[in-house]
Amino acid sequence: MKYDEIDQITAPPHPSRTAMSADDQRGRVEKSKGKGKKSMKGKGKGKGKVVAKTKPLKDAKCFHCDETGHWRKNCPKYLTETKQKKGSTASTSGIFVMEIFSFSSKSWVFDTGCGSHICNDLKGLRKVRKLKTGDLELHVGNGQKVAVKAVGEYVLLLPNGLELVLNNVCFIPSLPRNIVSVSALCEHGFKYAFNDNCYFSAYLNDVFYFDAKPHNGIYEIVVHANNEIYNIFNKRMKLDFNDTYLWHCRLGHINKNRMKKLQTSGILDSTGSESFDECKSCLSGKLTKQPFKGNSQKAKDLLEIIHSDVCGPFRTTTRNGERYFVTFTDDFSRYGHVYLMKHKHETFEMFKRYQNEVKNQLGRTIKILRSDKGGEYLSQEFDEHLTNCGIVSQLTPLRTPQLNVVSERRNRTLLDLVRSMMCRTNLPHSFWSFALETTARIVNLAPKKKFEKTPYEIWHGNKPNVSYLKELLARGIGENNVDLDEIRESQITDALASTSRQHSDVELESERTQEMDITPSIRRSTRDRHEPDRYIGLHENVDSLVVDQAEPTSYKDAIMDSKSTNWQDAMNAEMQSMYENHVWDLVELPPECRTVGCKWIFKRKTDMDGNVQTYKARLVAKGFTQAIAAYYDYEIWQMDVKTAFLNGHLTEDVYMVQPEGFVDPKNSNKVCKLSKSIYGLKQASRSWNIRFDQKIKEFGFIKNEDEPCVYKKASGSYITFLILYVDDILIIGNNIPMLKDVKSWLSKCFAMKDLGDAAYILGIKIYRDRSRRLIGLSQSTYIDKVLKRFSMQDSQGGTLPMAHGTILSSSQSPKTNEGKKKMERVPYASAIGSIITKDTFLIYGGMEEELTVRCYTDASFQTDRDDSRSQSGYVFTLNGGAITWRSSKQSVVAQSTTESEYIAASEAAKEATWMKKFMTDLGVVPSIRKPIEILCDNTGAIAQAKEPRSHHRSKHILRQFHYIREIVEIGDIKIDKIHTDQNLADPFTKPMPLSKHEEHVEKIGLRFASDWI
Repeated sequence: MKYDEIDQITAPPHPSRTAMSADDQRGRVEKSKGKGKKSMKGKGKGKGKVVAKTKPLKDAKCFHCDETGHWRKNCPKYLTETKQKKGSTASTSGIFVMEIFSFSSKSWVFDTGCGSHICNDLKGLRKVRKLKTGDLELHVGNGQKVAVKAVGEYVLLLPNGLELVLNNVCFIPSLPRNIVSVSALCEHGFKYAFNDNCYFSAYLNDVFYFDAKPHNGIYEIVVHANNEIYNIFNKRMKLDFNDTYLWHCRLGHINKNRMKKLQTSGILDSTGSESFDECKSCLSGKLTKQPFKGNSQKAKDLLEIIHSDVCGPFRTTTRNGERYFVTFTDDFSRYGHVYLMKHKHETFEMFKRYQNEVKNQLGRTIKILRSDKGGEYLSQEFDEHLTNCGIVSQLTPLRTPQLNVVSERRNRTLLDLVRSMMCRTNLPHSFWSFALETTARIVNLAPKKKFEKTPYEIWHGNKPNVSYLKELLARGIGENNVDLDEIRESQITDALASTSRQHSDVELESERTQEMDITPSIRRSTRDRHEPDRYIGLHENVDSLVVDQAEPTSYKDAIMDSKSTNWQDAMNAEMQSMYENHVWDLVELPPECRTVGCKWIFKRKTDMDGNVQTYKARLVAKGFTQAIAAYYDYEIWQMDVKTAFLNGHLTEDVYMVQPEGFVDPKNSNKVCKLSKSIYGLKQASRSWNIRFDQKIKEFGFIKNEDEPCVYKKASGSYITFLILYVDDILIIGNNIPMLKDVKSWLSKCFAMKDLGDAAYILGIKIYRDRSRRLIGLSQSTYIDKVLKRFSMQDSQGGTLPMAHGTILSSSQSPKTNEGKKKMERVPYASAIGSIITKDTFLIYGGMEEELTVRCYTDASFQTDRDDSRSQSGYVFTLNGGAITWRSSKQSVVAQSTTESEYIAASEAAKEATWMKKFMTDLGVVPSIRKPIEILCDNTGAIAQAKEPRSHHRSKHILRQFHYIREIVEIGDIKIDKIHTDQNLADPFTKPMPLSKHEEHVEKIGLRFASDWI
């Protein structure tokens, strides 16, 4: 996992940050000067002594004084000099020197005294920037300066499989040890915990990365034994065209026996048949488990049995964003096809593509499709397609990949060859798609053990031509070459890769082919867990409004806040409003009466872009019109009622303590007798609503009986609507003078704030394109606040609410009491519903010649695997956009798909009844006089709704669901058939493939800003 890169170091660090010198770290162990043992392969030349079998003492030779009979560690001359130097060094620099005679070449020093990461080997360094002499120097422990030769990036593969990417690593060849700087990692958010076992554990964003354990008094980080796999830079060998090793590379690193078979069959030129040593890339890339063994039915002809499996997701995406691939392998010939995918739900589309290709090439049809029980193969549309085409679907049991051995083996072979090809090149790992496409062709060209001919010959009927193959290669640093001038840009010479793509550095690592279980158990780490900081306290108030955490929570906090002047002005304005509205009188508290407390609530009000507009202080007591406005191009104005609840009258006596910070010093013992309602009282909202209702009716407005917050006033052809939500008001109409009169009346009755044209209300931005009569609604600002509340502001957005084929079950929940308690603290339900549509707008207008209400209804049969209940969904549209929608689990267990669709249609019918009454009262939707059309994709459910009598298939259905028959009969609604592909309610009942999901949500009005602004 990577963290953000930082700027390159351009100046020496602070003198207090020093790196260990070579002598300090190795205990004054000098170089062998060419007379020591040979260094280990790939570890450099003469960089340090390698411990071998101990010689007899009589044959020992001291490398310090060149005398025999003792080692240097026992050399009197060496010990005397060392003691003197230790004393001299300690007196000047205070640095202690330890005697260390051996260290692991796979470890890095975890240093708290070094301000920069340091490496002594250029081989693993990436993105190298060569430095001139004197550009950058570091101070080491003995006070000397060492020159930094180059700066780059180093990737460490940790034992737990994660990558630790070190930026701005200084290359200093004279230092014997590699160093990881503690302070440099701290700057990127790493946190450390010192354990009882006396070692450091490093975490980033609550994810464990590594342990630094003491070894000979120095804390070290042990990297993975295969770390060099990710840092191999081989110089291209100068081989003849027919050289066996070169063809081994060109053929995707297939084994020697298969190459020999190609030569015997005449496909490969045998003139270069000399042997070659073991390929290092193969050793690095083919570290996998033993192949599966098993017996299954064998095909007797082409396309009789097709094996398929999905592999992924890979942590590294390709240049086009793919993270999966699917394979289709013919059992008779073992000829295979591979297709890259961004999402697993694309498997069905890839199968149809494969089906058309093989039918066109061979003139034959597929008989059997064999796969595992992955969700991508179990969709309804996939099953219907196979049935319609006469293809038999054979599904292997769960967790038995041995029975799908052909696909499993094909995936393993492909990944082995891809890893080997990528290990031989220093191309970015996102180029694995090129390697995969190449190996897929090579595997078809290579012979199989039990087949006399190659898959290509069996499939096409003729021998393949391999002369066009070229090796996938990018030039890099030679294995023993450290000259920075030889670093060149990557050059691709793969003949199969013809698409030019962008460059990035990522890793290639498969997470194994997934065998999806319907109710999979969750694999849990044994590491001690702690609750993430972002969840602490969220469960205490998950239903509260989103409040900025920086806002004061008490009067004291407001006074101590950096914006105390703003908060004081806000409190003064609130108190002034209290005085003007004569909210209370100071009186003596009557006997046997109790007081209610009061507190200050502080809030920053923001504009549509999230910028602070005003500071609000509130004293509290403890305790479808947009679519119509777009169609008719109505004016939409916005007003705000100042201290709305203070306008309500109380009918009972309520006493309150005096507000903090505003206690009358002359009457400190008195209390406030409330004459009007105040925020926080149970009576406040009702008192305010009654007062507003009286005043607005005095001006001639009529309340909508089906939606009490909507008022209407008509005068001839002029009409005005008023919508009230607590203290926020929208005024909509087609006559400006009439709208101005409404504003004047409201300002006369209450303290109002005129906000002009509506732009931002209740967390919703309002955009208008009046030339095209379009209105767009966006909740991006509100959703940003939600994300910040749940510490997800840096999270990546998703393209789907839920991946197609996903099945959830309570069996996936924690089983232990501790796990259950922790999950109860995670406010999942309160966060999941709103963050998907952050970047989209709900658009009304520009699509219909007549205002017409339509309803789409759908059900997903027994989607809940725990209680076998189905999911209902409906959506009503008007003027091109959704105006009301619902997705809910049905209250009873449906016995069939028809019954579940019938129940869903009945629920939609109840909403249609309310919609018809509400729209009729508005008087501006003429088509509402006609029956509202409910569109359903189930013929049986439609017949049930139109049938006035019950029969044996429906007599058990509860009476409440037969309500739809009555309103169909009286003519309020009509129910018609719609094709499944056109049912816009589908996204409300089930996960869908990306293409279908995007098509449906666009038709209900959800679009990206770039599509209409």
